[in-house]
Amino acid sequence: MSDCLASQVSRHGPCRMSAPAKVGCALIGLCCLSVIPDVTTAFEADESFAKGTKVVSLQVGGGVENTIGNEFINSDISFVSVEPRFSYLPFEPFGSGWFRSALEPGLEGWFRQSLRPDSAYALGLKLALRYHLVGFGRVVPYLEATAGAAGTTPDVAHETRRQVLRMTKEEA
Repeated sequence: MSDCLASQVSRHGPCRMSAPAKVGCALIGLCCLSVIPDVTTAFEADESFAKGTKVVSLQVGGGVENTIGNEFINSDISFVSVEPRFSYLPFEPFGSGWFRSALEPGLEGWFRQSLRPDSAYALGLKLALRYHLVGFGRVVPYLEATAGAAGTTPDVAHETRRQVLRMTKEEA
């Protein structure tokens, strides 16, 4: 109840935060922690982004369509995905202060299986280049550029193939 104003409690009952409000508060807290000197000094960007560092990761995910607003058209799309990544840092971090940076070229594969409305898959391989801004501390923002090729299930309808590739483009 300490999070609520007295007027909110008396008029509307117990105060509850919505999920988006909780996520927003968590992100604001994370940003605040990233600029506090005692917290950011524990992060060594030169070690994490040292020349010769290899990055290997696997992202597994999925999704369903969530119609927001007053739209009555629902395509009932759902999918699962697997995205392996391999990167190599060929250079030492460069620059100073807030502009300290690191380059990370790499390869990213991806596989997406559409579950509804039709079963279809798409897979591909991308070249990726990330420009990490390591001078910010523990939270490291980056700019990313990718380019690649994709293939889909050959026997699905043209519209389903377009939906699978459109979802892929919008997620990237």
